[in-house]
Amino acid sequence: MSVSWDDVAALSPSLAAVSAEAQALIIAMVDRQVGEAQWGDLFPDGQILLAAHLGALTLNTAGGSSQAVGPVVSQTVGPVSRSFAVLTTSGAAGSFDSTTWGQEYARLRRMLPVRVGTVLEWRRVSRRL
Repeated sequence: MSVSWDDVAALSPSLAAVSAEAQALIIAMVDRQVGEAQWGDLFPDGQILLAAHLGALTLNTAGGSSQAVGPVVSQTVGPVSRSFAVLTTSGAAGSFDSTTWGQEYARLRRMLPVRVGTVLEWRRVSRRL
């Protein structure tokens, strides 16, 4: 079961401004990247947060700008605001730092149980000539 863009926009009404075409593309991407088998009970949460992250990136680059967005350094909700220290990040994990939703997605992903792939048994076979 996939989440809808209404689920994502309920998290942040500003995400309703994402175009219908981008919404459909983001939901399709999230369906491929966040699997129920790996995420378990957190499956819808992971899908919503990743979709919100991608939607926020889409809004930040609207108008054809390819400029990368930086890490979240402050938030304002009504009369309340807060600021954060800016830490240097690198690698793929750093890209989630650019939105609040990406940060939460990364936090949830770290909570998932580690899944180890198939273990192949290797035996040395000795031959006598």
